[in-house]
Amino acid sequence: MLVATALDPTLLKEENFLINGYLSQMKQLFRGINENGIIIVDPGCFLKKNIETALKILPTSHKQLLLIYWQEFLRSTRKRVVSCSTEKFGGLKIDNDSRNISRIALTCDLDAVFTPDVSVRKRVAIESYEDSDFEIKRRNFVIGPKTIDCVPKKEVDDLIIRSIRYSRWLRFYDKIIGKGEIKDNNISEFQRGIAYILRLWEKHGHFITPDSKPEVVIITTEKEPILRNISQYVVEKRKGNNTIAYGHINKYLMEPLQKSFPNMCIKLEVKCDPHRITHMRHLEAQVAIIQFDTGFDLFKKKSDKFRRNKLTLSNNDAEHLQQYRSLPTADYLTEGRSLKFNS
Repeated sequence: MLVATALDPTLLKEENFLINGYLSQMKQLFRGINENGIIIVDPGCFLKKNIETALKILPTSHKQLLLIYWQEFLRSTRKRVVSCSTEKFGGLKIDNDSRNISRIALTCDLDAVFTPDVSVRKRVAIESYEDSDFEIKRRNFVIGPKTIDCVPKKEVDDLIIRSIRYSRWLRFYDKIIGKGEIKDNNISEFQRGIAYILRLWEKHGHFITPDSKPEVVIITTEKEPILRNISQYVVEKRKGNNTIAYGHINKYLMEPLQKSFPNMCIKLEVKCDPHRITHMRHLEAQVAIIQFDTGFDLFKKKSDKFRRNKLTLSNNDAEHLQQYRSLPTADYLTEGRSLKFNS
């Protein structure tokens, strides 16, 4: 999963690289953040600008690999540089690295702050980066957790919080939701799992405020696909079955969620998927994509214990999720239009 950091641009001054081993440690830091980190900057993005400037003016022997890592980091399909909330930061926009770093350390939930200022909370020295608790934690997250039923609940909470706390919206992708099954409380179990994640976001979300209206989209598919090569009788039968399933989803999933989270804008999108590309289940946030191996019915029935499931950082699935969102919407479920066949 992800680790959150702040980086003081003054660490990139040329004279620092005269310290024995400094360049090697800095390379490890940049490599690690590029792999599974996010960097929090001030609302005015002065820290981001100053990091880029400091990198560019370093001698080539110092900056070459660091600049490559930084550029790869910025090209990520996820939002990896996050501006601190203006409200929590105090509304200040000042081009002063020291003040901005100190303020971020106070107002943001970070794993480490890389700065020469020893008074800053969660400060980690570059010279000892390789053996720091932060780097050990970061590497362990790359290895990945055990299945969620085999670890304490607080560790599962932490994994999910890390994935969603710096996002302004969430998207849930799970085709099984679209089946609308109420036997054995299937839809109600999805509601429990999604509500669990939304409660964590509501409590720990950096951008969640009383005045915000964060957006949640649940994306699924029709219970039964409508294909071109089936008879009109089958089309109408499937259309009816899909409409019934859609009613179940609204009654047992959407309405309870909207009642539990009145300050969130929760939407449902049902897609047509004739070519069956939507098997995998994902939670997408601005900074991370997490694959849920068995979906969002996370808990054992009539229990607060987790079912067997595995969470995996899956940012490379961004293109797949874009294709998922681009599938045509089953408009007939909500608008009463004549059914259009899918090719």
